[in-house]
Amino acid sequence: MIKYNIESSEIGILMAFNGAVVTCRLYPTSAPQVKTSMERAYNLFGDYLSKHDSFSLAMVDGSHAVNHKVIPQRTLDGLINLVVYRQLQLLGLQELLFEQDLDRFTFSQIVSVFVAKREKIEKEGGGREYVTALGLISCFREKFVGTLLAEKEKTKIKALEKLIEVLLGKTDIGQVRVELEAVLANEAMGAELLAAGIGRLLGVLSKRKGAFIAEEFNGMFVRVSELVAGEGQRELAVALAKLLVVDLQIAALAALLGQDFSSVFGQQLYDALVRHLSVEQLIKVQKLYQYYIARFEKTHPKSHKLAAIKPAYEHLGDHERVKAFWLKQITVDALQQAEAERLNSRMSNMLALLLGGKYLCLSNNEFLQNLPDLILSLAQEEDERGGEVLRVLADKLTSLQGEKQRNLATSLVLVGEKLLLEKKWKWLRPIRACFVSWLKKSNVGDALYERIASILSDIMLAEKGAGFIEEFDELLLLFYQLRNNEIKKDATVQAIIARVQDRAIDRKSLPVGLADCLLMPDDVQVSRRLVWQGPIAIRYLIDELISSEKTEQRLKIIDLLLQGKVALPPVIFERLDEDMPWYGKRNLIKLLGNTGSEEHVEKIFPYIKHRDLRVQREVCLCLSKIGGSKKKELLLQAIQQADDVFRIQLIQSLGPLVDEEVATALVQLLGELAVSREVRSAEIILAILKVLKKCPFLFVVEALTAFLDLRQEGGAFLSKDLWRRVEQVRDHLAALVAQNGKGAHVGVNELRKNKQRQISRMTTPSAFITEDHLERQALNAFEEGEQDQGGRLLLKLISKLACNGKFSEADKVRDLLIETAPYLLTDIIRAAEIIEEEKANSIDKGHVEIWHELYDFLTTEEFSVLYHRLQHKRLFNDEVIVSQGDVQKSLYFINSGKVKLFYKKQEAEVLIKTLSRCSVLGAGAFFDASVWTFAVSSLGRVDISVLDFKDIQELAEEYPSLESKLHDFCVKFEKIENFFKSSKNDRRQNQRVKVSGRISSHLCDNQGRRAGVMPKGGLSDISAGGISFFIRLSRKAHAQVLLGRMLRVQLPDADGEVALMGEVVAVHALQNIDNEYSVHVQFEQTLGASLFKGILLALKRKKMAS
Repeated sequence: MIKYNIESSEIGILMAFNGAVVTCRLYPTSAPQVKTSMERAYNLFGDYLSKHDSFSLAMVDGSHAVNHKVIPQRTLDGLINLVVYRQLQLLGLQELLFEQDLDRFTFSQIVSVFVAKREKIEKEGGGREYVTALGLISCFREKFVGTLLAEKEKTKIKALEKLIEVLLGKTDIGQVRVELEAVLANEAMGAELLAAGIGRLLGVLSKRKGAFIAEEFNGMFVRVSELVAGEGQRELAVALAKLLVVDLQIAALAALLGQDFSSVFGQQLYDALVRHLSVEQLIKVQKLYQYYIARFEKTHPKSHKLAAIKPAYEHLGDHERVKAFWLKQITVDALQQAEAERLNSRMSNMLALLLGGKYLCLSNNEFLQNLPDLILSLAQEEDERGGEVLRVLADKLTSLQGEKQRNLATSLVLVGEKLLLEKKWKWLRPIRACFVSWLKKSNVGDALYERIASILSDIMLAEKGAGFIEEFDELLLLFYQLRNNEIKKDATVQAIIARVQDRAIDRKSLPVGLADCLLMPDDVQVSRRLVWQGPIAIRYLIDELISSEKTEQRLKIIDLLLQGKVALPPVIFERLDEDMPWYGKRNLIKLLGNTGSEEHVEKIFPYIKHRDLRVQREVCLCLSKIGGSKKKELLLQAIQQADDVFRIQLIQSLGPLVDEEVATALVQLLGELAVSREVRSAEIILAILKVLKKCPFLFVVEALTAFLDLRQEGGAFLSKDLWRRVEQVRDHLAALVAQNGKGAHVGVNELRKNKQRQISRMTTPSAFITEDHLERQALNAFEEGEQDQGGRLLLKLISKLACNGKFSEADKVRDLLIETAPYLLTDIIRAAEIIEEEKANSIDKGHVEIWHELYDFLTTEEFSVLYHRLQHKRLFNDEVIVSQGDVQKSLYFINSGKVKLFYKKQEAEVLIKTLSRCSVLGAGAFFDASVWTFAVSSLGRVDISVLDFKDIQELAEEYPSLESKLHDFCVKFEKIENFFKSSKNDRRQNQRVKVSGRISSHLCDNQGRRAGVMPKGGLSDISAGGISFFIRLSRKAHAQVLLGRMLRVQLPDADGEVALMGEVVAVHALQNIDNEYSVHVQFEQTLGASLFKGILLALKRKKMAS
C-alpha cells in the first residue's frame, strides 16, 4: 500500500537535487561548489535507487509531490527557493522520473534541463522537444500517471485512525461506539473508513508468508453487521464497493475476494463487489486464481494457501455474472472460430494467388489488414512462405503509386512492428531494404514515415547486438545523412529522424564507444559509429572534452567531433558561455573554427579579451578561418583589444585585405605606439610596416614621415635597423605614389639613388641577387623594353624563392622589381602577398600547436609568463646555435627544420646525431650546471625558441611549480650521454677509472690564489684529463655559481700528496637525492702516465688502509 507520510530521506533527496540545480545556476561549471553539490545529489539518488525502483517529482494542479505523495504545506513553507517545480511548469511537463539505471552523464544532463533558461527552451520548440533532443524523454512525462494522496485526505484518515483500530478489534469500542455508529451511518464517511481498514489489512496480509486469508476481515465485517442496521448495510456495502473497485489493483481484489464474507454485511459487500467490478476485472481475478492454483499445485500441493484459493476460485465462478460471461463467451468463441476458419481460408487463397504472381489481393483491404497476423503466424511456424511473401511485397511496394502504395506500406509497418515485438529478426530482412528506400525517397514527414524510421532504428540496434556490424553501419549512415541533410529532406522529415534517433540512443554505450575510439585511433569506422549518433553523442563528447585532463584524449575527441560538422556549432554555443578550464574554451573555439561559418564570428569575438593567451590565439585563428565578409572588420577590432603577442598575428592576417580602411587603422595604431614609445612595441611596428608596404596611399607616406620625425626627438625606443626599415617603407611608398601621379613630395633624393642603383644593377653582372636564370631573363626583358614580361619573370622568381624558404632573397628580388618597374603595382603587391603567405605557412601550425603537450600541462598564468620569456629565432643553413665548450645557459625548442650535433676530433667534425621538429635540445643538462661538450648548427632553415635558465630562476618564486613541470616534460627527451652511445662515438680522449674515498678542494681566482672553501666530497671517477666527485650543496643556485670556476683539488700520490688545478665544467643534481650534486673538473694539464698511475695506486692503498 502507499505510505501516507513523506519520509525525511525523500525530502533530503529533493533538497539535494534542488541545491545542485541552484548551485549550477549561481556558480561556474568548474567551481568546487558545483562539483560538491552535484556529487552529493548523485550519491543520494544512488543510495535511494539501490533500494527502490524509482524516485519521482511531480507538479499536478498546483500540488508539489514526491513519489506520488503531496508535500504538506507546512513542509513546503520550510523549503526555501524550491526551483525544480517551477522549472517543471516552465517545461510544460508534470513529472520527472529517476530510475535505477541512472548514470552520471544522464544525471548531469537532467540538471542542465533544470538550469536552462526560458529562451533556450523556447528556441528548442518547448519542453518536450528540448528533453527529446537531449535523449531524456523517458525521464519526463507530460501528464502525471497515478494518484496523488492529498494532505487533506491524509488528515482525514489520521482523524479516523482510532475508529479503524476499533473496527479491527485492536481496541475496545467503549466510548467511541456512538461516534463510530454515526460515521458508518454516513455512506461516504463510512465507506472511506472501511476502505482504510481494508487497505491496512491487505498490507498486513501481504507480509504474512503463505497466508491467503486474514481472520481480521471477517471480524471487521461482523462488527459492521452489529453497528449498522437493515438497509443501511446494503447502502454502505455499495458505497464501499464503488471505492474499492477503483482504488484496488487486480492482485489486491483477488486477495480481498478470497476472504471470509459469511457475515451479513460480508455477504452484501461480496455481492456488491462482484456486481460493480467490470467483466474484464472479474475475468482477470479468475485467471489470477487459475495461475495461483497451477503454480501451487506444482510447487506446494499441500499448502494452506492453495486450500484457501480453490474455494475462492470456485465461489467466484458460481456467481451469476461470471457464469453468464462464460456462457456468452462460448457462443462468441464458436462464432469467432468459424469466422476465423473462413478468414484463414480466404487468406490462404489470396496468399497462393500472390505467390503465383497475381497481385489483385493488394487492393483487398481485408488481406492487408490481416496480413500482419498471417506473417507472424508463418514466422512462428518457421514457414518459409512468409519470407517469400515479404520479398514479393517489398518488391511491389516500390512499383505501386498513391493510395495503394501507402496502404501496403501501412500493412508492412504493422508486420514489422509485430515481428519486432516477437524478436523475429530474420523475418525483417526482406522488408528492411524497402523501408530504407522509403526513407530515402519519400519527402512526406508523416506518422507513417516516423513508424518506418522507428522500425529501422530497432532493426539497427538489433543488428548491432547480433554482431552484424556492416548492416548496423549502413543504417547508422542513413540516419546520419538524413538528419544532416546530406540526403536532401525538408525540416519535418529531419525532425522525425532526429526524434527517432534520440529516442533510441543508448546512453550507456557512449563511454564504451569513446573507449573504443581511444583504443583504436586509426579505425575511422569506429569513430563514425560514435559521432553519427547525433547531438546526444556530440554533447557527451564535448562534456568529455571539457572535463578531460589528458591531452591525447582531448585531441582524439576533437578529431571525433570534426566528423559531426552540421550538428557541432549549436552544441558548442550551448557550452561556450560556461566557466571551464582554459583548454575547454580553447578547444570549443578550435572546433568552431573548423565547422562554423561567418554567422558565428560575432558570438566568439568577445573571447578575444579572455585572460588566457591560448584562448586569445584560438579566437584569432577562428576569425581568420570563418570571418568571411566580416573578417576585415573583426580583425581591425581585435587588433585594438588583443594581447601584443597576437596583435602581430592579427596584423599579418590583414596582409591580403589591404585597402584604405586597413591602412587608416594601422596608421592610427602606429601613432598610438609612437605616443607610448615602449621598447616592446618594436615587433608590432615591424608587422605594421610589412602590411603598410602594400598600401600606396599618400596619407600613409605622410604618416610614416611624421613618425620618422620622432627619431630626432629621441628615438631610443626603436633600434637603428628598425628606423632604417621605416624609412625604406616610406621611400618605397613615396615612389609608388609619385608613379601614380598622386604628387608625393618626399623621398626625391632616395628615388634618384634608386634609379642609379637600377642602372648599375642592370649593367653589372656581379651584382645579381641570385644565380637563377629567371633573374637574368627578367633584367634582359627590362633592357629591351618588355616591362610586363620582366615583371612576370621576377614574380615567378619571387614565388620560387619564397616556396623554398629563401625569404631574404625573395625580399631583395621584390625590391629589385620596385626599383626597376615601380609602375607594375599589381605585380608588386602580389609579390608581397606571396612572400607573406609562404612565411605564414612556414611556421608549420605555429609554436603553440607544436608544443601543446607542454603548454596544455601549464596553468594560464604559467603559460603566459613562459611564452613571453621565449625568444623565437629563424636560422639558415650552417648557422651556429651553440659552440663546444660554451656554458650551457639555455634550452632550445626546435619548431621546424633540422639541426646537427657534432664535436671536434683531431680537427675533424664527428657527427653525433640530427634533431628535427618537436625536439628539445639540451634537455638532459639544462637543469644542471654544465658546459656544451659538443657543438650544434642548423641544417637548412630552422625555427627555434630559446629559453634562458636565468628566466626560470627569476620565475621560481612566483611560479614554484613551473620548473618541475618543465623538467618533467624534458626528461622524456634523450640525454646527451645517450647520443654518444647510440652513435658509437666517444669524444673523451682519456679512459675513466672508478675510484672512491674523500677529497678536499678549494676555489681559486684567475691567478690561482685561494678564493673560497669547498665542502669535502666523495670521489666518483678520475682520468688523465679530469676528475668527478660528489658534494652536498645547500642551494641549487650554488651549482650555477661553481660552473666555470677554477678549483684546486688535493689528491694522494706516490710522494704523499699532489695539488691539481682544473676548471668546473659541469655540476649535475643527483636524482632522488636532495641537495646532492656531482662536480666534474677538467684538469688544466693532462696528467702524465706515471703521475696518473701513482695517484691510482695511492687511492687504492688509502682505501685498503681504511
